[in-house]
Amino acid sequence: MKYLLCFISLTFLFLSSTSYARSSDLSKYVGYSIVYSGTITGFVDDSLRPNGKFNKNGAFEGCEFGRKIIIDYQYAVTCEDYDYTYSFMPQVTIISNGRDAKMIVENQVFNIRLK
Repeated sequence: MKYLLCFISLTFLFLSSTSYARSSDLSKYVGYSIVYSGTITGFVDDSLRPNGKFNKNGAFEGCEFGRKIIIDYQYAVTCEDYDYTYSFMPQVTIISNGRDAKMIVENQVFNIRLK
């Protein structure tokens, strides 16, 4: 019982410190405003057409420069950098300070263009 209580306490301590680290990472975005929040519903790799990838089944495979991320089947943003991750129809939040725009997906921040 003593070991179980110790394990639960350490687990709670680890999880709470991880949550704090994630929330403190957003502190560098003070001055940004939430522009849109929705669900990623697909992507198009324009840079590789006609042989590029096109996916509108809701899979998100991260960002590649020039990739258009489709949000709620009607809006698109364009990736400005590269970072791989995979998830199915994840929630997305778009923030901007009027000059730069960021896309937040599952606690990862991606540089994007809105136009």
